Amino acid sequence: MVTKSRIPAKTITDAASFMQIDLLEEIANRLKWLQEWEESQRCEGEERGWPVDVTSDVQEVSVRDPATKKSVVAQTASIFNDGPNFVNICVNYPHPVGMLKLAKGDTQNIDYTKAKKKITSFWVWCAQGESAQIRVHIKY
Repeated sequence: MVTKSRIPAKTITDAASFMQIDLLEEIANRLKWLQEWEESQRCEGEERGWPVDVTSDVQEVSVRDPATKKSVVAQTASIFNDGPNFVNICVNYPHPVGMLKLAKGDTQNIDYTKAKKKITSFWVWCAQGESAQIRVHIKY
């Protein structure tokens, strides 16, 4: 005669309670992460601008508050090419296919307010042997 072992009802209830607690902790952690992410994407209403010397070397221009040197996530940006040469610009990572090319005196407005990923950096460069100066103006 084979007897089936049976888990007492109390043990099943205890296991279910632990699973519920684990699930609630997971939900709380995810909600905290979402709140922190949402706060990092929120526009603080600050505007800053600074000049950048551009050469033929590809360089990353991180989006930082010039006053505090704190990294920020920009919602919008305007880039002004003060010349004397063309400047190639990419947003967030260098990708030559989707680059913007600005002539002297050109302005490019970039709006990421509705994008999931905001503006964190620019990649800039000129043609070989050329240089230029741009002004970057951001709102974060």
